[in-house]
Amino acid sequence: MLPEQSSLANLNSSSNKLSDHKIEVLNDFFQRLRNLENAIARLSPLELYEAHWAILGIMSRSYQLMLCCIDQLARGNWNGFYAAARGLVETLCAVVWVNENTDRLPSLIQTDSVRIGKLLNAGYKKYPDLEGMYSYLSGITHPNRNSHFLGPRPSNEWSEKGVWSPFNLSFSDFFANEKIDLLVQVGSRIMDELENLASGGAEVIKKGRIMTRLTTKKSTEA
Repeated sequence: MLPEQSSLANLNSSSNKLSDHKIEVLNDFFQRLRNLENAIARLSPLELYEAHWAILGIMSRSYQLMLCCIDQLARGNWNGFYAAARGLVETLCAVVWVNENTDRLPSLIQTDSVRIGKLLNAGYKKYPDLEGMYSYLSGITHPNRNSHFLGPRPSNEWSEKGVWSPFNLSFSDFFANEKIDLLVQVGSRIMDELENLASGGAEVIKKGRIMTRLTTKKSTEA
């Protein structure tokens, strides 16, 4: 079983009441990501350029953060979900930024880091709703009021430990479905932007320096 299949199965079997359609849409995100990886691999199977590394890195980041969001949602981990979801929004903004000018792609993996403000502003310009979404997610990722999440203990423990517990893990059905909608929206936009970026073919991924070059035994003998 692939990691995403396991994560989605856990989410589907969690206590939250989620529609099968939303689970299928998230599965489609992972399938599109894997299909794109196959297409990119054929463009430069033995040479890794800076731009090639960057686009594969964006895909890896998108994959891992989406898995994290799904796993934390299934577990009811409030703070864990928001931190990972904010990372996904930043990733979306980064792809929008490089799509404005694909010559920027190598800069995402070079030692001089691109300022996050540039990436965010590019995302906000194309998707105006992202600014409010990012602010909302940051309000929980930072140690603000809403990030200090408490939940009630079982009533039979109240006399010993009190009513509220720092170890409660839960999402209400309403919040779980709201967060799934966020993942569906951001994930779909990430894939649209990535597929648009990759549509430039070898001309896009072969920008920057060659970081690694492999030779096959057959080509060496020739």
